[in-house]
Amino acid sequence: MKYNVLAPRGLNNKTLLNSPIFLPFDKNVIDFINTLSENILSNKDFREFPEMIALAFWIRRTNIEKQKKIFEKNRGNRLLFPRGIVFHIAPSNVDTIFVYSWLLSMLVGNINVVRLSSNISPQTNLLIGVVNSILNEVKFEKIKEQVLLVQYSHDDQITREFSSNCDVRVIWGGDQTICKIRAIPLNPHSTEIIFSDKFSLAMIDANRFLNYPHKDDLIQNFYNDSFLFMQMACSSPRLVVWVGNNREINSAKEIFWKLLDEKVKKDHPEFYASNAIDKLVSTYALSIEQQIKVELSETNYINRIFIDNPKVLNIELHCGAGLFYEIHVKKLESIIPLITKKYQTISVFGINENKIKSFLVNNIPNGIDRIVPIGKALEFSHIWDGYDLFHEYTREVTIQI
Repeated sequence: MKYNVLAPRGLNNKTLLNSPIFLPFDKNVIDFINTLSENILSNKDFREFPEMIALAFWIRRTNIEKQKKIFEKNRGNRLLFPRGIVFHIAPSNVDTIFVYSWLLSMLVGNINVVRLSSNISPQTNLLIGVVNSILNEVKFEKIKEQVLLVQYSHDDQITREFSSNCDVRVIWGGDQTICKIRAIPLNPHSTEIIFSDKFSLAMIDANRFLNYPHKDDLIQNFYNDSFLFMQMACSSPRLVVWVGNNREINSAKEIFWKLLDEKVKKDHPEFYASNAIDKLVSTYALSIEQQIKVELSETNYINRIFIDNPKVLNIELHCGAGLFYEIHVKKLESIIPLITKKYQTISVFGINENKIKSFLVNNIPNGIDRIVPIGKALEFSHIWDGYDLFHEYTREVTIQI
């Protein structure tokens, strides 16, 4: 088997098989993760990558201690132990997601193998350098034997080897990638977690938006959700659902999109010609299928496609890069026909929690795993896509004497 070991240098799969495992939230593990956070925040090279800064804040000691309290509260008096070796197959579209997956598994005591794609971004390269530097510290000698970051092209033989030795396989990726990897067998005692392609939306109450005094703050939050990964993150909104009457919605849309266009022009000027072409191709493809109304911004940073019938929305044609579908509804129940298992996150503004709960309970949609305020769409949690990762990464031992 030939694969490139990115971190720690000199380690291999055989070493991992003989490594000890820790109890959940071991002090040494918490120290390692906090040191990683401190290194990212103090390194000026990371400052141009906001997703890395967000990661560093999420893994700082105060938040890890918060996660520990959540874990201990849910555990109660039960005995929970790590499952053993967790094999993570990282996606190529979101640079930091593999770190959350790896570190959550590490926190509950598992040994971790992470397979990264062939195309590693500059920020991931920076991160790997920091990880190697920390793992070389004497105090993290035991941690060094519990993680293996590798890189290789699509190679079933290598994936089969790692899969045969793991206790949990975690696959992040597109549907085709997932189907291909799932054909590679696991140990009979192993389990698998799948994070497939998902589609997310924002829901805005038009009247509440028109009367909201802090519109610039909301635009900033929506911009963060959408453009940090150019809408390629599964939780980034690609559809905007406007709730209200037509007069309110039309007034709100005019203000909202104008402000967002100005924001993108100011803070994200490095749009490429390929972005415009991708949006044009997606728009033409959708127009072939059904009648649509396309609205272009003057700068071409944002394209909007108005859909008057939720049933005809084709989420597979979305390309990201500032393309937004829009629909108008008078009540939340109107979106039920379009919700499938592909739908992950609804980020909301102006709609209260009780109304959301009532909508979910009374309609039981096929999809939707999380509902958050606009601005929190990319904020990772130990509960993701309906999985409680603290639960999935541990096993329970019962004693009945």
